[in-house]
Amino acid sequence: MKFFSRCIAIAVLALMSHMVEAKMVAAGQTILPNERVYSDNGQYFLTLQSDGNLVFYGPSGAIWNTKTAGSGASRAVMQPDGNFVVYRIDNSVVFVVRTGRVSSFLNIQDDGNLVFYRLLPIWNSHTNDSSSIQSSTAKIFYPNTKIFPGQVFSNGQYQLIFQTDGDLVLYKDGGRAIWSSGTAGRGATELWMQNDGNFVIYANGRPIWLTSTQGNSNAFFAFQPDGNLVIYRSEAVWDWKNGFLNQAPATGKMWGPVPFTIFTW
Repeated sequence: MKFFSRCIAIAVLALMSHMVEAKMVAAGQTILPNERVYSDNGQYFLTLQSDGNLVFYGPSGAIWNTKTAGSGASRAVMQPDGNFVVYRIDNSVVFVVRTGRVSSFLNIQDDGNLVFYRLLPIWNSHTNDSSSIQSSTAKIFYPNTKIFPGQVFSNGQYQLIFQTDGDLVLYKDGGRAIWSSGTAGRGATELWMQNDGNFVIYANGRPIWLTSTQGNSNAFFAFQPDGNLVIYRSEAVWDWKNGFLNQAPATGKMWGPVPFTIFTW
C-alpha cells in the first residue's frame, strides 16, 4: 500500500498542470497556524487561524470554516490515506474530511471553490511489482501527447518501447517482455494519449489498439516505477458549497468534528 500510495502521489503532482488554475494541498502537506495557501490568482486563500479555526477566505471575507475556533487546533494535514485532518497538539482530532481514496488532494481554486479531488485508475496493465521500485518518479504522458515508433522510455529496471514493428512493449530486467499491445506488423504509425482520455495506437489514422477510456477529459497515462502502466482521471469528492459529491461515505460519517484520538498518525 505504501508503494501504491507513493505512485499515486507522483501522479497527483503531474495532474495539477492540467486542471482548473489552483494551488494544491498535496498528500503529506501540512498547514500550520497562520499559514496561508492562496489560489493562483491570489484572490482566495485557506488558513489555519491562531484560534484553531480553518477558514477559507475570498475578496469579500470568510466564505467557509470548520467551526473549530477555540479548539486548540495546531495543524491541518492532507494525509496520504486521503483524510484531511485538523489536529490538536496532542494528536486528538477536531475536524476531518474522509475522501475514501489514498493520496487525495485539496485545491484552492481561482473560481472561488475549495475542492477535494481523488485520482481514479481507469485502465492499467496489471504489471505492478512493489518490490521492484528503483525510482521515485513516474513518466507521464499528458493529454495530446504523441509517440512514434522507435521511442524508448526508461524507469528503473523497466523500459517501455514503441517498437519499429508497431508493438508497444514493456520490458523488465534488461529484456524480458512482461506486457505488449500485440500490434506488431499492423503498420502502426503513432501512439496518442488523447484529450478525451483514450490511449490509442493508429496506423495512418486508423485505430488498431486502444484502452477504451474515452469520456475522461484530461486523463493521463503514467509509466510508474513499480512497472505498472496506468491511466488516471480525477474526480471531485467534496467542495465547500455542496459537501460530498455523488458518492456514499466510505465508512461511517465522512466529515465534521470528531471526538477521538488518532494513535497511528
